Amino acid sequence: MRGLTYVMVLGALSLGAAAAEELDYRQWPLEELAESADLRPCDGMIGNAVCFSVGHKGVVLGDLGLQAPATVSFWLKPNGAQADGRILSQLEGLTFQSGALRLSNGHLQVFNTKAWPNVVSGLSGQDIWQHVAVVYTADGTVTGYLNGKKGHTAQSAFEFAGVKAGIGAPFLGKWGTPYRGALDDFRVYKRALPQKEIAAMYPDELFHKAREQVPSPANLSQAIVNGTDWVDVEGRPIVAHEGELARFNGVFYWYGSSYANNPQGKFRMPAGPVWNGVQVYRSTDLKNWTYKGVCLPRPERGFGKLGATGRSHVIYNETTKKYVMWYRWFVAMPASFLMVATADHPEGPFTPLGPRQMGTSTGFGSDMNVFQDDDGKGYVIYCDHNKPEAGGNWRYAIRIDSLSDDYLTSNRDGVVIFDSGCEAPAMVKYKGKYIAVASGVHGWAGSNTKCAVADSPLGPYKKQADISEQRTWNSQVTDLIYLEESDTVLALCDQWWIPDRSDIEKSRFLFLPLYLDADTGTVKMEYVNEWRPLSSAK
Repeated sequence: MRGLTYVMVLGALSLGAAAAEELDYRQWPLEELAESADLRPCDGMIGNAVCFSVGHKGVVLGDLGLQAPATVSFWLKPNGAQADGRILSQLEGLTFQSGALRLSNGHLQVFNTKAWPNVVSGLSGQDIWQHVAVVYTADGTVTGYLNGKKGHTAQSAFEFAGVKAGIGAPFLGKWGTPYRGALDDFRVYKRALPQKEIAAMYPDELFHKAREQVPSPANLSQAIVNGTDWVDVEGRPIVAHEGELARFNGVFYWYGSSYANNPQGKFRMPAGPVWNGVQVYRSTDLKNWTYKGVCLPRPERGFGKLGATGRSHVIYNETTKKYVMWYRWFVAMPASFLMVATADHPEGPFTPLGPRQMGTSTGFGSDMNVFQDDDGKGYVIYCDHNKPEAGGNWRYAIRIDSLSDDYLTSNRDGVVIFDSGCEAPAMVKYKGKYIAVASGVHGWAGSNTKCAVADSPLGPYKKQADISEQRTWNSQVTDLIYLEESDTVLALCDQWWIPDRSDIEKSRFLFLPLYLDADTGTVKMEYVNEWRPLSSAK
């Protein structure tokens, strides 16, 4: 029995209903939807499904005219882990969306106007069809079912009478992120279904069909999707801000800072011990990241206990067999030190060796990065924020110093790349050229990316026009890494305060391609919604 089919297509796909009084549910099989710019049909469990891709606007259901008791039932196949992928939302109205559903790090959660308790756990993000049912009772309880098996019970009403509802869209079009993946056979019942009926929705033949569609590990999507929340393989948010992507023995490591318990990003000395140490993640494909813990903890005593420590970057010294980390410790202008630590393994633990004098007039340095050339020589590119000796405002120039053979000290032979107004520098060698980039000085905000190119690490450098658009698409560059497989440079960027202006810890990241025209020497950074950095194709 197919139930009510909604086929009217308007704008973002608005669906209207035909009456069928003999049924106790409304059904959205979705197979009638035509292709559009952001929604397309795809193979489903029952007929065709609809795939929700990046940038879609969702499906408008209209007023469901329904309160508990009710049951929501559907098949889903998520496209990757999602921290806040909205499935059933309120699109308009004055009331809160009690009873709304979202996908969060492998859990299906329900909103009860105060919190998002779990009703289903163990959802896979690896392109596998799964059946979900959520039962709302008249006494205010809600229970989830995954593939016919009972999950969690929580407290929530179901208030979708007198308000417009939607599938896959954020709350009121503002909060949360659109669901990514496929949905099929979406139904809303006007009663609380018993477990026996729910189990019957996942019979043996559909179980086997779902298992047959499980992709092999080699075929799992390795596409990077920008504009989304980043999570590790356990579904936890990745927290590696103002960080670096390094590669050792074919394995990628992502180093960065966590702002846990510091939502406003306080960093000056009076804020106290707010730094949470250097976090490290491990990956072989740049897509699936495993959290390996804190590789450099905040010291309980001494340098680094107070103030802001970050911008951690690691290179390996073949002679000493040590992994060398350079990082910044900011106290108060102009007292910002560049620090060094070493370890026997890229995951640490790193042992601090203290601050280093740089090639500036005061020995201080700020935002920084490291670079290792093909001949094994090391360099540090950093911000010289000191005021000119003749007086004036803070300079925020970008310098490059060569490093000692063991990478532990600066030779203080720096050359100036950008005269003023820059921070967050990085450099890379690409197609025989040395490319240095930096952001403007805008604090935790997006900034266009400045660029200069040279034939040797210490220059001379030739400056170019900004290589990004729209303030680097509301982000700040933090690192560059060359990928031999695709002959591409990947730019790691921080999207500060996106999506939550009240908590900097939730800030997202962008992985963007950077290209060099070998004939003209022109560098360009490009925004892409989705790409495979290790593939020659975008």
